Amino acid sequence: MKTLKLDDGNSLKLHLWDIAGGERGTSLTRVYYKGASACVLMFDVTDPKSFQNCTKWKQDLDAKVFLADQNPIPCLLLANKSDLKNERQISDQYIDRFAKDNGFVGWKLCSVKNNEGIEEAMKLLISHMLQRCNAISMTAEDTVLSLESDVERPKKS
Repeated sequence: MKTLKLDDGNSLKLHLWDIAGGERGTSLTRVYYKGASACVLMFDVTDPKSFQNCTKWKQDLDAKVFLADQNPIPCLLLANKSDLKNERQISDQYIDRFAKDNGFVGWKLCSVKNNEGIEEAMKLLISHMLQRCNAISMTAEDTVLSLESDVERPKKS
């Protein structure tokens, strides 16, 4: 759980799940995806196989979870291990084309080890989530993260 304070004084509570990307995880993804409002797919820039697996994960995500308006949830692609510059095997141009072709809201280069690029990436994803929030209501039964629009709703008993 992570609570972020927004510039407008409001708070946004995030519930983050790491499904680790292992093959064993694909049978359980529907459970983790349920009620999701956004997603981050991360790959290792030194490992082309991890990059190729992003296609499978994005297709799985898009087939199993939707926003209230039936559009795909915002998904950000993270290119991890930017600290290993000499071992990098996937170019910015290739990542950029892949992200655009597969419906990602964007992509960011980062290093989890050095905590570089993570905050900027999350701000980008949250910005997309909030833009969607202003356009539609993103609530569902049993959600772990619910973004409400500015429209007041009648209270339920």
